[in-house]
Amino acid sequence: MRTIFQFILLFFCIHFLPISLFSQTSSKDVIDKFTEKYTQMYQNEDFSIVKDFYSDSIRLMPEFQETVMDLEDVASYYKALFERFTIKEYNRSIHEMLDLGSRIIEIGQFNMKLSDLEGEYALEGKYVNIWIVQADKSLKLFTEAWNYNHEIDFGHKLVFKEVPSTRMALQAHVPITDNISFELAGLNALMELIISEHDGKLWSKFYADDGISLHSFAPMNIGRKELDTYYLEHAEEMPVFEKLDVRTDRIEELDGYVIEYATAIANWRMDEWSGISTSKNIRIWKRQSNGSLKIYRLIAMYDL
Repeated sequence: MRTIFQFILLFFCIHFLPISLFSQTSSKDVIDKFTEKYTQMYQNEDFSIVKDFYSDSIRLMPEFQETVMDLEDVASYYKALFERFTIKEYNRSIHEMLDLGSRIIEIGQFNMKLSDLEGEYALEGKYVNIWIVQADKSLKLFTEAWNYNHEIDFGHKLVFKEVPSTRMALQAHVPITDNISFELAGLNALMELIISEHDGKLWSKFYADDGISLHSFAPMNIGRKELDTYYLEHAEEMPVFEKLDVRTDRIEELDGYVIEYATAIANWRMDEWSGISTSKNIRIWKRQSNGSLKIYRLIAMYDL
């Protein structure tokens, strides 16, 4: 009987366990390979090295550049970047990968050095990639977003007017037609009020205790303590908002999670300065055990 049992157990391990194991390993292998190739792309200044990893409907959301919406235009973005700058160095590392079923979220950090005829520049930043899991379990990069950990005094050079781009904050927002769009509309309306009032203490309460925020011009903030500290300080340094409109242009509802592609239009003033700014971000909400929806991961980028 023992021999028969061992045979059955061995049969089960061979024919059933590897399905899940290989599936998880495959996703990690693809993303690790992409990381390697992506670094090579910068070293060789050649987007074709990574092109096959991208979805045709890729959404590129860099700091300063408006959103670039498809593969052909994303290729144009990288071409313009490599024509304007010489890439001296590029490195990136993965901080975490989140398996949300039909989406895999990759979060990491990078640093690079680049130069043009006017000088050399150093950049440190963080990124979020969203991979779509296709019907055959293969991965395609569906969204690519990044920002910088520090103030940039040459941001205008990181905007490429020749690349077709869309200022998403000025586009139509998602209509309120179902429960999740209704819920997010309410949360966003509260967010507008809290940010306008510079209430950093309440602002941080939008986040789960194990949340991570990746805001522009700041390092990655991880967990309740860092989030509370960051939003208190960030709220104090913000300008007066005469009008703030937080908008949503895409919602993906998953099992226990919601991916929200959001933007903001801000009419602001500070001392003798005033203006209208737009920004874009990705908010990954997680349903808590009590049913509330909290921000689990966020990355935010400004438009110029």
